Amino acid sequence: GFYHLLWNIDYRHFNYRHQTEIVAFFNPQFINIYSESGFFGLASYVNVLFVFIFSLIGAAIWGYFDRSKREYNKLYYWVRVFARYRVAYGVIAWGYKKIFIMQMPFPNVGLLHTPFIDFFAKRLYWEQLGIAPHYEVFLGFAEFLPGILMLFRRTTTLGAALALAVVGNVALANHAYDIGEQVPAFCLALLSLFILWYDLRRIIELLVL
Repeated sequence: GFYHLLWNIDYRHFNYRHQTEIVAFFNPQFINIYSESGFFGLASYVNVLFVFIFSLIGAAIWGYFDRSKREYNKLYYWVRVFARYRVAYGVIAWGYKKIFIMQMPFPNVGLLHTPFIDFFAKRLYWEQLGIAPHYEVFLGFAEFLPGILMLFRRTTTLGAALALAVVGNVALANHAYDIGEQVPAFCLALLSLFILWYDLRRIIELLVL
């Protein structure tokens, strides 16, 4: 699905929406479950399970044919680099949409006249953020800043910790309000945890021991 998206974009009219679709919002898509849980609940994570299974199979095959090698320090380094830039560009793209108030605009008159009970949960969440544009801009910088920090090696750990907190919260909010973007948020949070794991022992020594 991802490569189909890349192939079919009209690059003559490439815009910001295409960019965010590529780096921030695209889910792994092997199968689609068309149900409430498939869109908003646990069944929406089925493709993440597929990725995990394929990764285990790939690792087993690699390990079988490369049994003589005892460590993969260089490979581990480059995997972390790719993960860093993946998370960085994802949260920067998400942050831009809020910094320039594109994701949750100020409610229009029609919405303000809509009976409260007629709002979808997603719309209710978006309007309560849209009616406070300064707070929305603050949330945008809360996503934008970790991405910038992760572009530089010395600030990667701080950026990963902040990104984990922010996009982890985004994933929870998506479940609470049936927004439907919980899977990309969860994947970015998982990658942030993977990046943070490298320094976990030193973090524990600093903060706990």
